[in-house]
Amino acid sequence: MIELDTYRQQLAQIRAGITEVGGALNIEGLKEQQMELHETMNEPDFWNDLERSTQVSKKVRIIENKLEHYNKLIARADD
Repeated sequence: MIELDTYRQQLAQIRAGITEVGGALNIEGLKEQQMELHETMNEPDFWNDLERSTQVSKKVRIIENKLEHYNKLIARADD
């Protein structure tokens, strides 16, 4: 039973570390930025400007990758 408690404490520390990293990455800010960019992408003339649409799409992918990696780390720590 003591061993199980030790593992729980270690997992709690790992989870806290991941959460701290999430704060440093400004996860909430990234989520807001992602929503704003998706709104931009839904504008009627958005896709008519190839350069702008390419830049925004690239930025969305970068943000989504960061969020996905963070969420996977959280899920693995929770499991």
